[in-house]
Amino acid sequence: MNITKQELERCAALAREADHLRERIIRLRSAAEGAGMRLDGLPSCGIGDPVGEAVANLDKLRARWMRTIDQYLALMLRADEAIARLESPEVRTVLRLRYIDGLPWEEVSVKVNYASSHCRRLCSKGLRELEGAPKEKTTRRIG
Repeated sequence: MNITKQELERCAALAREADHLRERIIRLRSAAEGAGMRLDGLPSCGIGDPVGEAVANLDKLRARWMRTIDQYLALMLRADEAIARLESPEVRTVLRLRYIDGLPWEEVSVKVNYASSHCRRLCSKGLRELEGAPKEKTTRRIG
């Protein structure tokens, strides 16, 4: 199973989007409850009811969050299966940190204790393998 860099980038983007939506839900719920609206166990509300509107909006946001999580999980599992088939554990780790965990290069390099430039090289190598490109031959210089 091949996977492209664009699909891996989408995986990281979906993870960030799910986190953002979760944070919005928490903030909105907190703001609504801070304003004296109780959002649990409410009966159906009529038109123009601010509590009913808040509950409906939070439900829509929760539904969008769940759809995003479902998309992320499906793509993440596919990406992780593809990455797991790579030979190098260093390459697998860098790809997972970058694309599945969505970490910036600086954090990836700290976690694996490699220079950022080395992490990028490992990532490029892994992406070529994942996309089905032939492996580069390494040549040694003598002298």
